[in-house]
Amino acid sequence: MKTTIIEAIELLIAIIALTACQDDDIILPRKSAEHHVEMIQTNKGQCMEYDFHTTDEWIVSCDAKWCKVKVIKNSSDNFTLQVNIDDNTNSEPRSAYITVRNPDSREVIIDVTIYQNQNERSLYGEQTE
Repeated sequence: MKTTIIEAIELLIAIIALTACQDDDIILPRKSAEHHVEMIQTNKGQCMEYDFHTTDEWIVSCDAKWCKVKVIKNSSDNFTLQVNIDDNTNSEPRSAYITVRNPDSREVIIDVTIYQNQNERSLYGEQTE
């Protein structure tokens, strides 16, 4: 009897653990996915471009308002991800994460992580270049 109760509890824990993660939360990196990390040493805005190829449908997302993203179609399956970064006028560094992924399979086609330095000020409150 005691063994049956323990087995039932173990089964219940296993069921809860398996159903706790929703499938919608999982984003799978594609084996051929391109990964970029940009370390911007200045607080000045910039424009960067990344070319990618896909025959799949895709959606693009960015988690930062100061980072504007646009996708340009070059030919039937070739695209350019254009990223425009605003000046960082804050006193803290910041980061943004951009993904282009398949909306159905959630496979990442290309991702970009951007780190940008803060606005440095001198002891007298003047902005330094």
